[in-house]
Amino acid sequence: MFRLAILFAAAILTGATPSGDAAATKAFTLADRVQLSLLVPKRVYPENALVRVTVRLKNISGHVLSISRGCLYGPVWAEVVTRRRAVSYPPALADCAPLSCPAPVWMALHPGQIVQRNVYVILRTRQIRAVTELEVGGYYYGQVAYTRLLRGRAPRVSLGTSPELHADIYPTIPVRGPLHYMEWAKCPGTGGSGPLATYNATRTWQSVRSTRLFASFGTRCGKGFEWHVAAGWVNHPVVYVDYVQR
Repeated sequence: MFRLAILFAAAILTGATPSGDAAATKAFTLADRVQLSLLVPKRVYPENALVRVTVRLKNISGHVLSISRGCLYGPVWAEVVTRRRAVSYPPALADCAPLSCPAPVWMALHPGQIVQRNVYVILRTRQIRAVTELEVGGYYYGQVAYTRLLRGRAPRVSLGTSPELHADIYPTIPVRGPLHYMEWAKCPGTGGSGPLATYNATRTWQSVRSTRLFASFGTRCGKGFEWHVAAGWVNHPVVYVDYVQR
């Protein structure tokens, strides 16, 4: 026996595409030592869309700065935030497998040097900001870039167990490019002095040229096995799968 919960991220996309749909959204932040910028390719998206944005950090001071290499997200990343600036993304999945980050590792950013990354976010709200961490000064948050969100339709999911546990992800409207996903799985331990729980997780978005995803560990872990997935195509809503074997 198992319990299955498939959580859909949005409903049906309605109406014509607004004229501003193709217009990029930008946010620039000029601090005393760095310039932090964010580029969002479009202005209008479906709710809960998976979006690829560009974050850029430039040292505008006259001396070398130390920035964190980042344990989870790299030296620069993007956050989706509420109006009160509470972070709604990351993470992609709640209750993710535990991760111990070592002491921060710092890298040199020379005067005029630029660090630029393309990162993915899930638009759970309409506000996005860029983030970095400096050894002196701590976290720097960029100005918020605002998007407009429309109602959308998430992919459909079908679970199967042959030849092993898998999820088939079906787009409900035409899509392009690979399927992107993030997952974590837990193989429970016996407790006490027995084996500890074993985790397997992707810390960054992965992509496949398929619509089928296979569960880490499969179902051989037995009772208590968990598999959690967020998956979708760029510029379209994501879908979530939460599987617990009973």
